[in-house]
Amino acid sequence: MARATETNIEALRTHLACRVPIIYIHSWEEVRVERTLRELARRGLDPPRPLSVWSCTEGLKQEGKEIEGTHDPLRFLDHLLTEGEGGLFLAKDLPAFFEGNPHLVRRLRDFAARAKFAGQTLLLLSPRLILPEDLQKDVAIVEFTLPTLAEIGDLFDLLVEERRATGRFEVTLSPKQREQFLSAALGLTLAEAEKAFLRAMLGKDRLTIADVAAVIAEKTKFIKTSTALEFIPHTVRFRDLGGLDRLKKWAKERAVGFTEQGRSAGLPRPKGVLVTGISGCGKSLTIKALAHLWHLPLVRLDFTRVYAGEFGTPEETLRRALRTVEAIAPALLWIDEIEMGFAGAEGGRETTSVRVFSHFLTWMQEKRAPVFVGATANDIERLPAELLRKGRFDEIFYVDLPTPQER
Repeated sequence: MARATETNIEALRTHLACRVPIIYIHSWEEVRVERTLRELARRGLDPPRPLSVWSCTEGLKQEGKEIEGTHDPLRFLDHLLTEGEGGLFLAKDLPAFFEGNPHLVRRLRDFAARAKFAGQTLLLLSPRLILPEDLQKDVAIVEFTLPTLAEIGDLFDLLVEERRATGRFEVTLSPKQREQFLSAALGLTLAEAEKAFLRAMLGKDRLTIADVAAVIAEKTKFIKTSTALEFIPHTVRFRDLGGLDRLKKWAKERAVGFTEQGRSAGLPRPKGVLVTGISGCGKSLTIKALAHLWHLPLVRLDFTRVYAGEFGTPEETLRRALRTVEAIAPALLWIDEIEMGFAGAEGGRETTSVRVFSHFLTWMQEKRAPVFVGATANDIERLPAELLRKGRFDEIFYVDLPTPQER
């Protein structure tokens, strides 16, 4: 069984200890969340509390027994209010019923008012963050983090054991290669990581480091279809670029900041760089070369897809993308033509672009994961002043037309 991340466990334990009546778990991973909650209910709480699970297809199940007449959301909540005993209640589908349902919202507020006296906690689970304004003061939100390297390692070992049980199967990975293999699945859910590993093992009786390419290929497909991110292969090196001597010197000097040697020496980790200048002079190639030089996975954030609405609201789409990048970290997040993503963010009105820009700024300021932001801009004057203040990026470089020698 994969080890639940301490971040998730502690967040849930803290809210439960504070008697928060309703906890909203934002995650795609129903199986992993339920397993984590069962582990927490049995061993992480004093005293232990029973966990019951509700869905609109199966109703409420307590200790494996289905409670009749609880498939409807309102009847489920009525049961908790009138007959339910103390414990944790995981509701998998409830947020999907919020829109246009004031009776359901009212019932949840009734539940919140009496839950702490009845020893009950309702845990909502959904991949989308749908929270009516009327409930915002009664609900705590937990962003369930993606699997850690340790959890992915547990899954990998389990899959290897299953393959060995069905026939001859050999894994020829050194400890360093094993870490590289597992790291290739960071940023995926456990279900996606399982599919990627099985794809790499398919039709083979030996697993080598060369098979990491299959994991990366599957990861690229999964992330592109579920977020506004895209994995970019390393195809450009600094030696392929003419000129840019000051930028190249800076990049080589800062490379140590991502190493164990740099961390031991207390060097600050590079935060980001903004490359601006004339279109077609190599700004994007510079960012690609940086990722290759620093041996970081290169992930491009597409603001066109952020605003398109294909993955939910722009704010939710950006939040999901940034969480994914943090799970992959250390990584380089590439934002091409950043001024296009934040057009109109300087206005005083509360608009979508203003909210997206505000969330991105807060993330840049508060992020703890080693994510380096590599941004390019054709027209720096269109960028909000808040993005250009000193300390937001480590450096701002201007890329001009190449000289005859650089050509």
